[in-house]
Amino acid sequence: MASTKVEPTTTVALRDGSGMVDVREGFAERFPAIAPTEEMLEVFQENLGDEELGVRDFKKIKVPSGEIDSWMVTRAGTQRALDKIVGVIIAIKARRSYWQSNEPDGSFPDCSSSDAKTPDRGGWYHPEGEMGHQNPTGLCRNCPMSQRGSDPKSDKGQACREQRLLFIATDGAMFPVVMSVPRTSVRNVTGYAMDLSEDRIPYYGVETEFTLGKAKSSRGQEFNQVKLRMVGELSPAEREAAKIYGIEIKAMIEAAVADFSDAADTEAAGEGGGVSVGTGPV
Repeated sequence: MASTKVEPTTTVALRDGSGMVDVREGFAERFPAIAPTEEMLEVFQENLGDEELGVRDFKKIKVPSGEIDSWMVTRAGTQRALDKIVGVIIAIKARRSYWQSNEPDGSFPDCSSSDAKTPDRGGWYHPEGEMGHQNPTGLCRNCPMSQRGSDPKSDKGQACREQRLLFIATDGAMFPVVMSVPRTSVRNVTGYAMDLSEDRIPYYGVETEFTLGKAKSSRGQEFNQVKLRMVGELSPAEREAAKIYGIEIKAMIEAAVADFSDAADTEAAGEGGGVSVGTGPV
């Protein structure tokens, strides 16, 4: 009688404290952000137990300009060039950002949207904003700054920049990185999510490979596009752990957005305030 091979597993705690699950051996070491062991949690508590971390504290990955062929990733102060990034997408956040100067310089946008559908309070093109009369519907899709050709630097570009923020658990990292996917690659992200949906797989249920591909604008300018490809499925227990961690990350995002709404009130009163991940530069 043939024996069934049992794959070795490691028991880890779910991030919300609701129980324990058995993940494949090596998974916790590869993706400690999703399935940390007790030893990893102890290190975290020792180093950062008193810190109130938010999504702004996560490391950022940007799509490089067309002259660069590799992802540039910094770990422990050292920058490395990578042909590909492999990880588990924990959360996806849509957003829009508009700078009147058209040159992001580290300052917060003049208008923004935390869901890419409606302007955030305090923004120029929010119905109550300085330019709200130009966007009476209060919808981003009808805003003059989201129309093709509104970008003075491009015949067909939009002055308001649409993005997808991908929160990704990567190999060996205790915290997710945030990949800023520009408008020119948003359709690739959407198409990938649609393909996974056809197979009844959530985006957090697979390992995803991110590579760069060259494309050209209508003016002949070369730029990089993000390419996404599934390279493996997670086990049911690993998927559950990833889902629960995603809920935690989404709660952090929503808390940051709520902070921005409060800031709009205090700024109106001349008191200043903070801004969320959905509105400030990443």
